[in-house]
Amino acid sequence: MKIRSVATAVREGEGLLDTMLDIHFDNGQTILLSLESRMNDPQFIQLHKNGQLTRPRTDGLRVYWQNGPSLSLEEIMAITRGERL
Repeated sequence: MKIRSVATAVREGEGLLDTMLDIHFDNGQTILLSLESRMNDPQFIQLHKNGQLTRPRTDGLRVYWQNGPSLSLEEIMAITRGERL
């Protein structure tokens, strides 16, 4: 399974907790992934402060931000399952 596309969805509010990744896979499945698990991560806090959080990219194997952090497919699935990383 590979990531086909990624975008962001913002719930009511404007904080890091209100931002979700809208991840589409090549098999047709979609995940709305909350970034709540990254709310204390300095790299994600900086992305939010710089206005870059809403500009994720994918190379098919991970979601990443230019010159910033990334989330591998394995990390995405673990977060989806509620596992602590």
